Amino acid sequence: MLRKTAFLFAIVIISTLCVLFKPEPKDQVLDVYADMQTELLLSQRNAVIVSVTLPEGSELNKAMLQKMSGLSEKLKQLDGVSAVDSLINARVIKSQTVLIEEFGESYESDEIVVERVIPDNIATLDDAFFAALPSTIEQFPELQSYISSNQDAFLFFTYFGNSILPLQIEQQMSELQASYQTILPFEYTGRSPILAKTEHLLTKDIKVFLPLLLILVTAIFIIFRNLRAMASAWVLIAASLISAYLFIQFLGVNNSPLVLLVPVFGLGLLSDYIIHYFYHQFYELEAEKRSIQQRLLFPLSLTAISTLTGFISLLFIDGSGHRQLGLLISAAVVITFAGVFLWLPYLGFKASTKKILPRFQLVQIRIFNVIHNYRRTLFITVAACCVLGLLQLPKLQIEPYPIGQLPASNTIKKSDELINQHFFGTVPYFLEIDTGEASGLLSQEALLKIEQMNQILQENESVGYNYSILSVLKRINYYFYGDEESLFEQEAWIYPSLIEQFLIVYSSSTDDPLEFGSLVNSSYRYFSIRGMVHYQDVNDLNNFYQATEDLRQALPDGWSLSVHGMINDLADERSRLRNNWVISFLIGSVLIFITVLAFYRKLRLALLSLVPGFCSMLFSLGIIATAGLSIDAFSIIFVAIITGLVIDYSIHTLAALESLPEKFAQSTSKAFGYVMGYSGVPIFLSFLTSLVSFSVLFLSSFSGARNLGLLLVTSLVVSFFFSIYLLPLLALSKKSSSNKANQ
Repeated sequence: MLRKTAFLFAIVIISTLCVLFKPEPKDQVLDVYADMQTELLLSQRNAVIVSVTLPEGSELNKAMLQKMSGLSEKLKQLDGVSAVDSLINARVIKSQTVLIEEFGESYESDEIVVERVIPDNIATLDDAFFAALPSTIEQFPELQSYISSNQDAFLFFTYFGNSILPLQIEQQMSELQASYQTILPFEYTGRSPILAKTEHLLTKDIKVFLPLLLILVTAIFIIFRNLRAMASAWVLIAASLISAYLFIQFLGVNNSPLVLLVPVFGLGLLSDYIIHYFYHQFYELEAEKRSIQQRLLFPLSLTAISTLTGFISLLFIDGSGHRQLGLLISAAVVITFAGVFLWLPYLGFKASTKKILPRFQLVQIRIFNVIHNYRRTLFITVAACCVLGLLQLPKLQIEPYPIGQLPASNTIKKSDELINQHFFGTVPYFLEIDTGEASGLLSQEALLKIEQMNQILQENESVGYNYSILSVLKRINYYFYGDEESLFEQEAWIYPSLIEQFLIVYSSSTDDPLEFGSLVNSSYRYFSIRGMVHYQDVNDLNNFYQATEDLRQALPDGWSLSVHGMINDLADERSRLRNNWVISFLIGSVLIFITVLAFYRKLRLALLSLVPGFCSMLFSLGIIATAGLSIDAFSIIFVAIITGLVIDYSIHTLAALESLPEKFAQSTSKAFGYVMGYSGVPIFLSFLTSLVSFSVLFLSSFSGARNLGLLLVTSLVVSFFFSIYLLPLLALSKKSSSNKANQ
């Protein structure tokens, strides 16, 4: 009795402890307005851009400015917001005549000042101010980031702390948008809303289709014709998922919409361990004298390790829900694995007297015989498909900013379209340039070089605009000398004092020292160039980085350049996705090779074990490229799943081939029949369960979910075919040839 209840009792105790001692959530401490990551102050990366289009016939009058000011205040009041920049608080560099009182005398003087274009108290502004406002705005290029050229569209840059969850940002923005529909309708975009929106769309229909999924998986369990076993399977799966969820909550991992995918992945993966156990429990082969635990320890352990490898690799993706999904499935796999060996054997199931799927083995043998007869054609076809898949590799795109998955009616797509059409782009970048020496900026050659760098960026089709300390210096020169370009025409000897004077004027005039600190450092050695990129897809990321390479080529000796900001975050995300994909697959493959080699001590068997995985992955690459899909933070999940399943199917088939009795080895057909009887049926049932689970994604109304379902189902079918037919075909053909040679 103790053995029957000890496992479940332990699960209950651990789950209860996780609930009772769950740590209190930590305060989400905001990062400062600007992170000092390098020598300059970097603007926050976690920005949401709010776009407002004035209704046709509207004008920028007092009532409209008050609405915009109200929206700016509402944005500032959102949890986690540290700053909001817009036309309402935008500052401009201007020349102003001021009255100076000195030594008892008064006189007028022209001063360079940095001040807001819209005064604080909008209610006190008169008609003359609003009549002059359109022409005033046109005078200042500094305002182009906030207002369109025809002055009918506006942007609000809302900076959130980097520790605020994407889901929290999205919920707040969505609620504010709904409340402003009748006041000042707006759209919004940003990396966090994209992640949260995509996660929501990916999972929104799962709740509707979950009952259907449970019915279909139950129908597969009914094949065992044992209600007690079926009940035990459901108890083990439910206990694993619930206790894993409570454990993840105990670790402080926040919920995300991706948690709704857990039942789909859980049923598709966890049932595999239980199906193999029940099959060997109920339908033990006469030739097998080892205990079920001994027989399943190797294949199920390797399956569990490969699945853990895939899902733990998801932790390195910077999506909001990948950490929860990866940890939860990994914990559930460990608990289910333990339950198969520590709980199910003590429930006293008896072997069945009836065969399971009695005609399955016969049908499979017939199919295999046909495949065996045309094996050369099959080998050529598989090789050709693998080569085609290999050729698709250069075309495969890794998309770190999955905006393409969103429907056109989504607020993010609408906002992106407006910003790209009337402004300079949606993805900010920040370049820090080191001149290599103190006061390196204070020379004519340095300014000319910066001008050249600005031109290189402007000529890049993906870069919307760029802004640097040179932009400020040219503007100040305009007020002193009447135009911007004469800055480059001064005598060379005057530059150190002239530029330093301009910088002192600017730093003493602005009321935001962080703004100055983000443009140049106090030693005049480091300066920045920042701007926006028109981001449609990953090609814009490639174009931008090509421009940075051109910049590096143009740098004087001793100068260096580094990329920061959101564009750099996307480049890092792309590297993580690539590494996740490659590392998951390679670690899984190396794992199966080493394990098979160590366990069976046969190099040929170890090499054979790699064939299904490599063929499946090359086929998947061909499917992805042909379908025009890209690898992103969500479609990468299929790699984690398929790697585990391919190894699972392969290792069970290898276990059957290795235990093949000599009396079956004389005939390829009989040998395959033995393999089907040993592991073919549970592999087929596991395949059916996974197929049913992942097929639910096809029922989603979101194309991204359907794409993920397409990748999973096609890769699953290919993996099943290669493991169940191709692997025995390769192994048994060689064995049959050896037998004939010996005879």
